[in-house]
Amino acid sequence: MDTAISAALALSTKAKFVDLCTVGSDGAPDARAVFNLKRRTRAGSLPKAFAAMGDGFSTYIGTNASSRKTAQALADPRCALYYADTRSFEGLTLYGRLEPVTDGETKAAIWKPGWETYYPGGIDGGDFQVFRFVPERGRYYKGLAVAEFEARA
Repeated sequence: MDTAISAALALSTKAKFVDLCTVGSDGAPDARAVFNLKRRTRAGSLPKAFAAMGDGFSTYIGTNASSRKTAQALADPRCALYYADTRSFEGLTLYGRLEPVTDGETKAAIWKPGWETYYPGGIDGGDFQVFRFVPERGRYYKGLAVAEFEARA
């Protein structure tokens, strides 16, 4: 099991995108792809925003405060994240909840140059929302092997 968890952690830091699934107002799942902010740099290190987060499955999600996904997460914080590497037939689903992040230091650590295009007004312009994903359990597969586990923050 430890090998599967290590492989799952590695996948969560190498995938370029992660699919975020929230609960819609009608109770149905609503999925979309978002940037994987925990993706390791080319040098192999985690982005600075994750230094204090440890080596677990917690992550951050950045989005527009005015978006449907923000409204859904605030109304019902349950969600799932899905990471995949289609070349190696490897996938990871994490189940947990989203918590709004309000402190400016964390938002600044996540911010990337050029995001002004997506968030007019910048970090504090009113439309940049950050959530912390708090993991509860996970399901990792590679090939035909599947491992289910309690996910740690």
